[in-house]
Amino acid sequence: MDQAVYGLGKRIKSHVLMKEPKSMNELINIAKMAESTDSGDQRGTSQGHQIKTPNKL
Repeated sequence: MDQAVYGLGKRIKSHVLMKEPKSMNELINIAKMAESTDSGDQRGTSQGHQIKTPNKL
């Protein structure tokens, strides 16, 4: 599971780590919820690059 967390962006990673998931399914669900609540129009990759995403309607 550590490898899965390593690849997440900073915001999502911190949210997942705070929730302390006990399984991979729980980790994925937490990450998806965190991603859906992210209101920014840019997301960082694990290497710190910015990815422009379309604004949500």
